[in-house]
Amino acid sequence: MLFRLAFVGDLVKKTTILCHYVKALVNSIERNGHDSAALLRYAGIPCEVADDVNARIPYKNFIKLMRKTMQTLDDEYFGLVNPPLKLGSFYFAGYLLIGAPNLRKALDLGVRYYRHIDNSCVVELNELNGVVTIEAKITNPSLDNDHLFAEFLLSGWHRTACWLIGRNIVLKHVGFDYAPPSHEAEYR
Repeated sequence: MLFRLAFVGDLVKKTTILCHYVKALVNSIERNGHDSAALLRYAGIPCEVADDVNARIPYKNFIKLMRKTMQTLDDEYFGLVNPPLKLGSFYFAGYLLIGAPNLRKALDLGVRYYRHIDNSCVVELNELNGVVTIEAKITNPSLDNDHLFAEFLLSGWHRTACWLIGRNIVLKHVGFDYAPPSHEAEYR
C-alpha cells in the first residue's frame, strides 16, 4: 500500500469525528481478542452509535478510545500492522523532532527515526520545486482492511509538521493506492 502527501498551508479543526474510524478501531480490538464493548464504554461511546459508520461522536471520546486501545494492545499502531509499535515511541519521536532547527530537518529526522525503530512501513521524504512530499508504503497491509493505519499515518505526519511550526499547513495533494473511501469528504 502506497500513499503520498504534499504540504502547502491551513487545516480546519473539527469537534466531531465520523464513526467509520471508531468501527475500524473496534475491528482491530476484536481481531486482537479484546472486548470492544468495554473500551467503548470507557470512552463514552454507545455500541449502537459505534456500529453506525455515518454517525458522528465528539472527537474527545474518540481520543479516549484511541489511547485506551493503544494501552490495551500495547501498540501505538492500534494492532493494524506488524510488528506493533511500542508505547512511548511517539513521545520519543516528538522529543527528537522538537529540537530540529527547521521543519525540513525535523521531518528528515522523523523519517530516519522510524526507519530505525519500525519496519511496518517505509517512509520517504522528498522535495521538488518547493513542495515537500512524504510517501509511505505499508509493508504488510493485510491487518489494515479499513485503511485506518494508512490514513492515520498520513494525518500523523501532517499534524506533526503543523505542531512543529505552530501553525496549520494546507495540503496540496493527498493520494492513496486504493479507491477514494466513502468518508473522503471527512478530509476536506
